[in-house]
Amino acid sequence: MKSAKQLNGENRRYEKLGETEDRELRLRLLDTLYDLFQASLSHDFEAVKSLHWHGSEFTKIGATDALGISNYEEAMELEKHSFSNIENGQFFIDDFHYTQIDRVIVTAFILKVRGVYKPITKDMESRRRATVVFVETPSGLKIIHKHFSSFPIAF
Repeated sequence: MKSAKQLNGENRRYEKLGETEDRELRLRLLDTLYDLFQASLSHDFEAVKSLHWHGSEFTKIGATDALGISNYEEAMELEKHSFSNIENGQFFIDDFHYTQIDRVIVTAFILKVRGVYKPITKDMESRRRATVVFVETPSGLKIIHKHFSSFPIAF
């Protein structure tokens, strides 16, 4: 997989660094998110699993209330089902921010995904607010929580 340094804007754009941000950490976070979404869209679900915390502490809140809070097994099954139906997928990360507290790093960003929805062969596009929480482990960054939400409907 390509690193953020190699991509230099390919398939995503970087916001300007804030004066207090750690450039290396920011790139590691963006690289990990890139690996996550690229693996999801290429249907490499073993790679997706490898980026997550496998313990009971893992949680995911989906973009709809109907999904509720999922544990690790449920979240992996939902992601496999969701992304298996997307062909020629692309993703874009915008308005990326992060905060680090000890070994925990909270990221917030706008995620846009587009591609072809296979069951009906129709172009699709999704734009969500995303929060992904990482924990620093001896084997690198692991995702311990994800929350995706829809934008409110404009009237």
